[in-house]
Amino acid sequence: MKVLIPTQSHDVHAKAVASALATKGHEAVLWYASDLPTQQTLSLSYKGSSEAQLELQGVDINHHGAFDVVWLRRPASPVLPSTMHPGDHTFAVQEWRSVLEGVWDTLSRTGFWINPRSAARRAESKPAQLAAARRVGLDVPPMLQRVFAVDVLTCPRCMGPMSLKKVANTPDDIARVLAKVGLGPRTPPRPRAAPPGQLELEFAA
Repeated sequence: MKVLIPTQSHDVHAKAVASALATKGHEAVLWYASDLPTQQTLSLSYKGSSEAQLELQGVDINHHGAFDVVWLRRPASPVLPSTMHPGDHTFAVQEWRSVLEGVWDTLSRTGFWINPRSAARRAESKPAQLAAARRVGLDVPPMLQRVFAVDVLTCPRCMGPMSLKKVANTPDDIARVLAKVGLGPRTPPRPRAAPPGQLELEFAA
């Protein structure tokens, strides 16, 4: 069984799952989309097969073929070169978003998805979560105040009431918001190799 796990390079839980699957004789592919496009390439084709063949080549990855299972763990967004002209950045972000949407849409037609994208979108929608909290009688502002130490529905300057207009809590949404203000997505740097003699966990990359 081949399992695709789109995630981020610092996700130790995904690495642990991949290691456990390997001990059971399955192939788990950890896909760090943040390596696109400078450290990784991807292509999608149907050559000689009725199923989509996803080819990923780059740092720590070299895979070609279809997948039986997809676990949409913590998909990252491509990190564009810092040398890119600001005028091209927004367009490039949109193009890469379209590419990944096409990949997800194609892969969703084959294999088993542990967390279908439609369900993930509903679960990750903060406004939907807040609305559900209201329906069951939870006092939303105090709850958020306890978690974030700030009342997000009160203006800190005039102390007047505020309402939610936009919540960015997925990689694509965050990249879109950052792009609007001229910033690019920032993901944690790839971990450096451990010094000689340092203890490493068995599932470390």
